[in-house]
Amino acid sequence: MSYLVPYGFGMDEFTEKKSRFMGRVWYCGSEREALGHIELVKKEKTATHHAYAYSVKGENVIRFSDDGEPGGTAGMPILEVFRREGIDDFVCTVTRWYGGIQLGAGGLTRAYAKGAKIALDSAGTAELKPFCTLTLTAGYHLFERIKLAAEESGGEIEEAVYQAEIDVRIGMLKERTDGFIARIVEMSAGGVSPRIDGEKLIPVKIK
Repeated sequence: MSYLVPYGFGMDEFTEKKSRFMGRVWYCGSEREALGHIELVKKEKTATHHAYAYSVKGENVIRFSDDGEPGGTAGMPILEVFRREGIDDFVCTVTRWYGGIQLGAGGLTRAYAKGAKIALDSAGTAELKPFCTLTLTAGYHLFERIKLAAEESGGEIEEAVYQAEIDVRIGMLKERTDGFIARIVEMSAGGVSPRIDGEKLIPVKIK
């Protein structure tokens, strides 16, 4: 199953009525990782508020905090930005340095949402897709053809161990493995049959 996540770390800031807002977003795969990022941000003691939101799909966890701002004006607006975009596995913090002018509930809501959005725009969006590790053993005369086939399938050689034959490990998106395996079997007249030895999810950037 694939879904959308931040591509990586993103950060941006703006000023609204003398208050400075800085949004930061990370891709994260666990609540522990999310809390670690939040704790690092909170070490900036000069800031007035560190509102945040995070969601970890695999752990079925969603959390948000206004961090002292009026209820519903900070954490929830941050979370709603990611809900509208259909993004999971993220933690987003929006830090405010108070500038002496009240923004009101509506102004705060818009400001925290903007902080989340510009951070996400900075990070980019990716689709989390299954990525496989394939292994095979082939003669030296086939290696360059196998390497080319892997590259044409969007994969890459992760390791090649040269012995009597070559033991090869290849990384590739799962959606492309069937075609690659069929090609190698045909190329080797059935003498080489790649095996899928592992699978994980990786972010593939889409914008």
